[in-house]
Amino acid sequence: MRHYLKTTGFVAVGLLGLQAAHGQSKPWSVSASVRGFYDDNYATAPSTPPPGTAGKQNSFGVEFSPGASLTVKRGQTDLLLEYLYTVKYYEDRANSADHSHQFDARLDQKFGAERYRASVRDSFVVAQESALIDPALAATPLRSNGDNLRNTAELSLQADLTGPLALELGYVNNFYDYQETGPASRSALLDRMEHLARANARWEIQRNSIALLGYQFGVMDQTSKDFVDAAATIPANVRDNHSHYVYLGIDHYFTDRLSVHPRAGVQYTEFPNALPPARDNTFGPYADVSASYTYAENSSLQLGARHSRTQTDVAVVGPGGATLDAETTAVYASIKHGITAKLKAGALVQFQSSEFNQGAAGNQRDNYFIAGLNLGYDINEFLTAEAGYNLDRLSSDLASRSFTRNRVYIGIRAKY
Repeated sequence: MRHYLKTTGFVAVGLLGLQAAHGQSKPWSVSASVRGFYDDNYATAPSTPPPGTAGKQNSFGVEFSPGASLTVKRGQTDLLLEYLYTVKYYEDRANSADHSHQFDARLDQKFGAERYRASVRDSFVVAQESALIDPALAATPLRSNGDNLRNTAELSLQADLTGPLALELGYVNNFYDYQETGPASRSALLDRMEHLARANARWEIQRNSIALLGYQFGVMDQTSKDFVDAAATIPANVRDNHSHYVYLGIDHYFTDRLSVHPRAGVQYTEFPNALPPARDNTFGPYADVSASYTYAENSSLQLGARHSRTQTDVAVVGPGGATLDAETTAVYASIKHGITAKLKAGALVQFQSSEFNQGAAGNQRDNYFIAGLNLGYDINEFLTAEAGYNLDRLSSDLASRSFTRNRVYIGIRAKY
């Protein structure tokens, strides 16, 4: 990871010099936002806490987020670097401050009259909130104390072959490292390295429709040496797994503003280290569907749904061993709407249902709902006033897990 970041830095310096020499527009920007907020359950404590544990705790606070970005275009090469630091100060909390870091890099390269394309991306996060650590929110809806790390690296290659045929190859690596250690800790349950390799063959049926046949191979490698149960009897590697995905799909563009992208197939997963009497394989459906619609200037709608096997922070031990993973269905919708030239609104809703696989939690469910609303008013080209609300609601079949969290904020954002 460190070697990759250093290499990216040298590329950035070189391209920046080339762009400045050609007198192009400013390739960089800096930003900062200040918000006052109220969080009525900052620890995501359960609505019915176990005896002797703290319940919901609330606090007012202040958030400060400076950031910077660099965008460079040179011929067939595009480079983007972004960094955002956030500190949240909680008025009514013993450990009063949270610190998070987000670094994103992307390098896109085209070759041979744009018939061949390569893309390298990396996203590195240090955070506590689940939405930052796990953007898909598939593994856990709960906040995690400490400096928890997540790195996502992706390489993709695309080639336009003869006629209407194109080939896409890709690889994604996810690394998670939670600070909390010990039996049944966040580290024991969620520390892992994920590998996903894919190969897609694309066939242009007509100008606005592309059919797709794809295969993916995934490896989930638990990296913690801790045990998933409090009694320290079941090692984390019982949840190691290998998955094969085969699917069909289509990319259809009704217009330049409206498109749909369904994928559907099957997923076969093996657990090579599962302890008897746990089942060491499972077979089920796989689907990933998205649609986008730009219905007006500064106004767009995104819809999607996904079904697959996922990691989980639940590992309740029972007669069938420990919980190995979950089968998760998620649906989401987001909208950005320009009310006026200066006033803009955004909203997001997502519902996720996860059924746990094996252990005492087998066949039980988590149902997780999130919603967010944001309003922004452009005071001028540099300043934007903003206000928003976020709701998190987890309804679980497991005891002392369900929670509700409400957050509101108001602030101002500057960008130059």
